[in-house]
Amino acid sequence: MSARHEPPKFEKTDFHCPYCGIHARQYWQYAFYAPDFATRPEHLETLRVAYCNACKEYSVWRKGKIIDPLSSTAPMPPDDMPDDMRQDYLEARDIVGRSPRAAAALLRLSLQKLMPHLDERGKDLNDDIASLVRKGLPEKIQKGLDSLRVIGNNAVHPGQIDLKDDPATATALFELLNMIVDVMIAQPKRVDEIYAKYIVRPLYTLSESWLWRVFDVRVIDRLVNAVARFVSLDSQLLSYVQTGYVRTYALTLVGGAVIMLLVLL
Repeated sequence: MSARHEPPKFEKTDFHCPYCGIHARQYWQYAFYAPDFATRPEHLETLRVAYCNACKEYSVWRKGKIIDPLSSTAPMPPDDMPDDMRQDYLEARDIVGRSPRAAAALLRLSLQKLMPHLDERGKDLNDDIASLVRKGLPEKIQKGLDSLRVIGNNAVHPGQIDLKDDPATATALFELLNMIVDVMIAQPKRVDEIYAKYIVRPLYTLSESWLWRVFDVRVIDRLVNAVARFVSLDSQLLSYVQTGYVRTYALTLVGGAVIMLLVLL
């Protein structure tokens, strides 16, 4: 996972720049206005600008909220996030600066859509989390799931957490959901890929190139052919004895009895 994402926050001296996306030093300045060059500039109380030390761009803030650029600074979803989750995640990312509460509610919905991908029903998030716990869900992941569930619920229903003017908390939920996707989907997928590459494929190659081409063809097939030739030769030898004449069978029986007597005596 990438380093912690620091969303833009009013008067914070460092965060991920909404222009370049780099975590950089921000220098805050006041905005001034003058109708012409002859007029002394007037200090605008409601406007501030933050200068990014990395890309040299200015973000504009009004009454403590960023108004330019309008692009979201929440982290992008990981590549392994399922498509049905990704749609809600991206929508939440687009509106988190304007409505942290709506973004948190969408992230909770996105989390619920994750449950079927973890072999849960996806109907009741609380029941699904409890089921995952019974299956051995790590405690830290359980805390992350519960945090997203509770904060998302409070974003829609009255509760103790007020996200109305708190984009930083909402942005933290994006990181939390990305961590959950990484642990529950991306990491197991990576393990399967490594196992397939270094265990399954070499065994398949070995079985195809050596067990089949060498052992099966040169040993098993030859052994089967040898048994077939032995049976054929044996049948030819027996054909000399199996003449169909009673006198031949009687002579063979007497000869065998004589040999047994000689051995016993």
